[in-house]
Amino acid sequence: MTTNGILLNKEKNVNNILNLKPEVVISLQVLDTSTHKEARGLNLDLDRYVKPIIDFCIKAKNNDFNVQVDIGCNYNSRFSYYFKKMLGVSTGDPSVPRDVKTTISRLREILKMFYDVADDEYKEKSKALIDIKEIKKIFDKDYGSQEGVSIYKNVKVKMRCFWYGRKQKEYKPINNNFICNTNNLGILADGHIVPCCLAYNQDLSLGKVSDSSLKSILENNKFLYNLRKKGGEKHINCKKCFGEPTHRGVFVKNLYYALPETIRYSKFVRFFTRMY
Repeated sequence: MTTNGILLNKEKNVNNILNLKPEVVISLQVLDTSTHKEARGLNLDLDRYVKPIIDFCIKAKNNDFNVQVDIGCNYNSRFSYYFKKMLGVSTGDPSVPRDVKTTISRLREILKMFYDVADDEYKEKSKALIDIKEIKKIFDKDYGSQEGVSIYKNVKVKMRCFWYGRKQKEYKPINNNFICNTNNLGILADGHIVPCCLAYNQDLSLGKVSDSSLKSILENNKFLYNLRKKGGEKHINCKKCFGEPTHRGVFVKNLYYALPETIRYSKFVRFFTRMY
C-alpha cells in the first residue's frame, strides 16, 4: 500500500492498516513550509501533515509488516543540474529541493523527528538523519541501492526522487517510442481506477470499481498493453509524463529512447541521465 499519509490522522484508518498488515510505503511530499499548502491544494500546515505519520510509525513499531517512509527530493549534482538545463530536459520536480544536500539542510527538523523516536538500538546509525555528511553516504545513491535509515526493525526512512503528477499538463509530449513499467494502480476518491500514482483526474481512467470488478477492468483494457509496448499508441498524459519542459528537451528525449537498451542503460549514459 502506497499513501501520501494525509489520512493517517484518522484512527479508523490506522487501525485498519494495523489489522490488515500490508507492506506500507508512505510518500512524504513537498516538505517545504513556503510551498506545502499551495502545492498540495490543501489547507494543511506542514507540521499537521508530518506528525500523524510519525505517530503511525510509532504504532507500527516492531509489527510483523514493513513501513518505508520515502522523503521526496531530486537527485542532481551541480554538474548534472546545469548539464540537463543546457539540454532542455527536466532537472526534477520544482516542488521539492533540487539535490540531496539541499533536501537534508532544508528538512533537518523533519528528519530529526524520526531520529527522536528511533529505538535505542538504531539510535546511533539513525544519527545520519541529522548529520549532512553521514546522510549523503546513505542517501546519495540510486533509490534501489539505498540502505535507508532504520528507526525500528520494521520501519525505515529513504530518499526518493519525487514527481508531482500535475506536471503532466505543462510538459511537451514525446512520441510513442517508450515503455512505462509502472506497477502501481491508483483508485481515486470517486472510484476511477488509474494506471499510476501520478494520475490526479479521470483522464487516464480505466473504469470505475463501482461499475465493474477490478479484474475485468484490467483484462479488458488495451491502454495498459500499449503502455508497456514500445511504439504502442499512448495517452497524451503519458507522452507528457515522459516528455520534457522544452521542445529542445523533447528532441533529446526522443533521441534517448531511440537508442538500444544496452546503450541507454550503460554506466556512461546513466551518469548523464541519472534522476533516481
